[in-house]
Amino acid sequence: MTTNRFPTRNEYLRAARTKIEEWLRSAPGTKPAFKEYLTHECTECGCEPSNDDSRAHEMHANFVLIGCEGYFLIRPSTLGFADENWTNWEGN
Repeated sequence: MTTNRFPTRNEYLRAARTKIEEWLRSAPGTKPAFKEYLTHECTECGCEPSNDDSRAHEMHANFVLIGCEGYFLIRPSTLGFADENWTNWEGN
């Protein structure tokens, strides 16, 4: 799936979870484009939330997908969407 628009929250979460699951089942050493954006720490508050913390963070496989302030941590273009309105939390 590739689209030229920014994803909705649900589209982003579905795509991110699917890509992570595919990667976790893939051959060792596989490095997908989105891997550089995976983090166990929220880039907004600095905490390391657990998968059980559904109050403020969206998680999958212990990776933060959406930070506590609502920002998408994985670059949308690595999931097949446009990057408009997305800010790279790594400063790149």
